Order: sequence, then structure tokens, then C-alpha cells
Amino acid sequence: MNGTDPLDRDRIGILTGVLLLGLALSRLLRLADAGLDPAWLPSALPPARLLPWLQAGILVGLAGVGTLSLIRNHPRVRQQTLDAVAMYCLTPVLLAGGLSVVLGDLVDWELWVFSLVAAGGLLALAITLEYFAVSPRVRATASWQWGMLMFNHLAALVLLEAIVGWQVAAITQSVVAFVATGLLAARLLWALGGRLDESFLLAGVGAVIMAQATWAISYWPLGRLRTGLLLLVLYYVTVGLLLQHRRRQLDLQAVRAYGLVALGAVLVVILLPF
Repeated sequence: MNGTDPLDRDRIGILTGVLLLGLALSRLLRLADAGLDPAWLPSALPPARLLPWLQAGILVGLAGVGTLSLIRNHPRVRQQTLDAVAMYCLTPVLLAGGLSVVLGDLVDWELWVFSLVAAGGLLALAITLEYFAVSPRVRATASWQWGMLMFNHLAALVLLEAIVGWQVAAITQSVVAFVATGLLAARLLWALGGRLDESFLLAGVGAVIMAQATWAISYWPLGRLRTGLLLLVLYYVTVGLLLQHRRRQLDLQAVRAYGLVALGAVLVVILLPF
């Protein structure tokens, strides 16, 4: 994106490879839950409902440390505060955690292999996007902003699919949704020109809405994929309206536009044959 900020492709390749190895090992550990118990697997695995999230925690740690190490090598990072540097790690970290859960739930091996390769590409692109975000000149470009929007909502979809597929109490799902969507919304609002404190305040409002919706929709027999897509539509509308509010552009026309988009998306999701 910017020739003055050289990208360490070798470091990104190593980090992506480590994350893919972690995703693959997560799949192997799930063999115990499927009734397959190879001798080399640990004999005392955590409970089945906790294992995916323990694995996700490990992937989150690997993604966080690796992304932070890459960002700290950026030539402009010395001009950034510590909290700003931490913000650059949010999207890759949350995306890695969500992918760990979603890929681990796939039954078909061919689909899992394809998804694993796609996950590697997504993680590499997300990390690259955050690396270039350190440069103010790159952040001001339309291509970077559209890329951030795309990956932020993609990470939201992955996380929401992971959350709604977790067989726990609805209140637990809503709390996890509050944290995950709140962090993602804060990252996006801050990336598009907001102050850090203001971004977290507005994101908190959106996170409350997402948590309540996750709690309510968990009682509907809609299926995992359809539920995740409906929550993604709500996330898109909520964050979009918060962004318009921050820009002092929130009016009846903006509400009507987002409402029409949401209505069309909900109808498409409901009518899809799955």
C-alpha cells in the first residue's frame, strides 16, 4: 500500500503458518469429542463445551503476540501510544479466536481443509491491513477504509457464528457477544477517525444492543448460520448508525437507508434454503 513502509512478508508468513498450525491442532484435539481416541491425545481433556474456547484462547494469544511483534517493527510505531498499538491487534486476534471455534465444528474434512486454507489467507490479509494502519497517510485512503470495513464485519460474522453455536446458557452467549462485538466496533470507529475514548463509549452502546439481541435470538429455532447472519445484519446497522452519529450525520434519511438495507438483508437470510 505504501512503499515508504516496507512490509516484512517473511514475518507475516511465519505468523500465519503458526496460526494455521494452531488451527490444525485444534481440529486434532476435537477427535476425542468425536469418539476417536488416538493414543497420542491427552487422556484428560477439558469438558467438551469448554475445549473449543480454550483452544481459541491459545490462538488469540498467538495472534496477539505475533501481530504486536510485527506492529512494533513498523518505522512509524514510535509515534504511537501503547493503547493505540494494542488496538491494531484487535481484529486479527478476534478473527483467529473465532476461526478456531468455527473450523473446529466443521464435520466434512474436505470443507475443513478448504476453510483452513481460506482462513490462512484471511488472517494474513487482516494482519497486513493492521500493519499499514499505523501510517496516517494509508489510513486516509479509501481502499484501506473499505478493507477495514470488510474485515471488521467478516470478523464479526465469524465470532457471532462461534458464539451462537456454543452450547451454553443464553446469558453466557450474550456476555461473550458483548465483549467481542464491543471490541470490534471500537476498533472500527477508532479506525475511521474517532477518538479512542469516544470510540469505546459508542461501541459500548452497540455492544449492549448486540448482547440483548444475542440473548433473545438464542431462543429462536433458526439454525446456527441463519442466526449468525441475522446478528451480523444488526451489527452492521448498529455500527453504521453509531458512525453516522459520531460524524454528526445521523438524520431521518440515514435511519431510513439503514432500515431498508436491514429489511432487505433479513428477508434474504430468512428465505435462503439452509
